[in-house]
Amino acid sequence: MEREEKYLAFLKEDKGKNHGLIVNQLKEVEAIMEEPVLTEGFREGYLTNLLTFATRHSAFYKKYENFKSIEDFPLVDKDILRENWNEVLVPELKGRDDNKEKRTSGSTGTPFVILWDRRKHSRMIADIKYFAKMGGCESHERIVCLVVNDKVVPPAEKMERDNVYTIQCGYFDDVSIEKLLKEVESYQPKMVIAYSSMWDAIANFIYEGKAGNCALKLSSIMAEAEGLKERTRKILEDYFQCPVYSRYGNEECGTMAQEDGTGYGHRVNNASYYVEVLDMEQDVPAKEGEIGRVVITDLFNYAFPMIRYENGDLAIKKSLSDGRVYLSDVVGRKVDMLYTTDGRMVNWLRSLIFMKRFLDIKQFQIIQETETKFVWVLNTENHSYEEIIVKESKEVFGEDSQYEFRYVNEIPKMRSGKTQMTICKLKK
Repeated sequence: MEREEKYLAFLKEDKGKNHGLIVNQLKEVEAIMEEPVLTEGFREGYLTNLLTFATRHSAFYKKYENFKSIEDFPLVDKDILRENWNEVLVPELKGRDDNKEKRTSGSTGTPFVILWDRRKHSRMIADIKYFAKMGGCESHERIVCLVVNDKVVPPAEKMERDNVYTIQCGYFDDVSIEKLLKEVESYQPKMVIAYSSMWDAIANFIYEGKAGNCALKLSSIMAEAEGLKERTRKILEDYFQCPVYSRYGNEECGTMAQEDGTGYGHRVNNASYYVEVLDMEQDVPAKEGEIGRVVITDLFNYAFPMIRYENGDLAIKKSLSDGRVYLSDVVGRKVDMLYTTDGRMVNWLRSLIFMKRFLDIKQFQIIQETETKFVWVLNTENHSYEEIIVKESKEVFGEDSQYEFRYVNEIPKMRSGKTQMTICKLKK
């Protein structure tokens, strides 16, 4: 009854104040995602419309008005967009009361602000509803979101209206995690969403037998912001008795992909984004099955067009015959990639995946100091793994690689709440 009442109120408000924009776009997202081949024309139309609009209304893109395809447009990154902010911004949509300002610092710690127009903001909400449903949670079923302390918490009346409740998490000591789990339990949500690093801390707490019996009945758990460790996934799934999915997105664009339980990886949101994976060295598509640079075109941000935006992430693209597209082995920033002793780039997943068998290692981090010297930073009381870790690591990086071990009680987190699992100090 709670869900039905709040959902009907939402439908009424969206129709009355928003011309039904969210509801109509949700139907469209569902249609495109569920029938990607039949709706290919819609996606192509959205791409052409965006590129045409940008070349006519954005000073930065006017020089590309004779484009033949998206490949005629330049690759941009956060620095380029920041330096050309006023030229990228569409003057006709500047200063509107219904614009949304999105701020992000990403892994660089450098502030970055963009604008979303009303249609883009509504599309983002539609995307979130679709991917929540993919995880077994219908619109306006109760959701709890765990955020870091400096994240803005919505007003209580908005959380109550949307049936989405935000809990701030500043610390991960035993007392804080116990209090956090009790607060989540008090809401009895259908889904809980948090950064992967938060789930790492909760999984450690559960693994150590400190959580007691689970009193939640969840449809799913969502992990955002960084790679989800398989150790964490297994512990959470065993304890909460529900699937755990990884969601891929960012503040400046929105939800771009999410795991769907098929095992292929993150299902790309082709309804709202045009996603390219380019070769590591050249600006051409990476071969199917090979790791490449993720490049995003947001099909619905007309106020601040983000065309061929290289966000610094890497992934392997997999296209299926039925039109579905997946990103597998989504990895972090390029500076986090590691190299063999003879200079070959290593997929970070390959360098860490064997660690999932050591369930009493709470956290781990590998640092490449030189071409041959590596440091393993481990948060564990068990120091007996060094021999097998060295053996496995040498198979990945080379027999002439050398290893040092450092044991800590906590690996520091970045301001975002993320823990950096790989650090490369080479000048690559």
